[in-house]
Amino acid sequence: HLSPFWISGQDYTGRTALDASMAFARIVQSLVTWTVASFYGSLVSVSMVFSVIRRGPRAFFSHNVRQDRPKCLDDPALGTHGYVRLKSSGLRFHYVAAGERDKPLMLCLHGFPECWYSWRHQLKEFRDSYRVVAPDLRGYGETESPQPFGYRGWPNFSMSHLTTDVRELVEALGYSSCTLVAH
Repeated sequence: HLSPFWISGQDYTGRTALDASMAFARIVQSLVTWTVASFYGSLVSVSMVFSVIRRGPRAFFSHNVRQDRPKCLDDPALGTHGYVRLKSSGLRFHYVAAGERDKPLMLCLHGFPECWYSWRHQLKEFRDSYRVVAPDLRGYGETESPQPFGYRGWPNFSMSHLTTDVRELVEALGYSSCTLVAH
């Protein structure tokens, strides 16, 4: 004699056999993912330790300073480079502008950890309809960084500083408003 429990296909918790198999599949998937990630993470860690031993910690943790500026950053097809000094912070901001000065301003703000160059395609695309300006935000690219730098300097990168920088940058470029594009 079959009870309603077996006819419905549910166990005593009310789950179906399909739910149990899906839960098991998720557990197996998680285990495989963590196993693969741990394996490759261990390989990278071991290779880094061997590199530190072979080259020494000073060579491993050092970085190479680029001697020449990349030519792509000075491509005249992308626009002209300019600098403005903002009133409240006194920082010198670098920007690249394309399009005629009498057109409406489109201001393109880059994300972390980028610079104006991330907007190179938009500079070319919108130059016919707008004065497109892509600045380096404070502390990035050729724009000055507020002092003190480091952990104590993080308050100098707050949202209120960013909005003040954008407002003053728009004014320094000779505009009262802009189309703001950011990511």
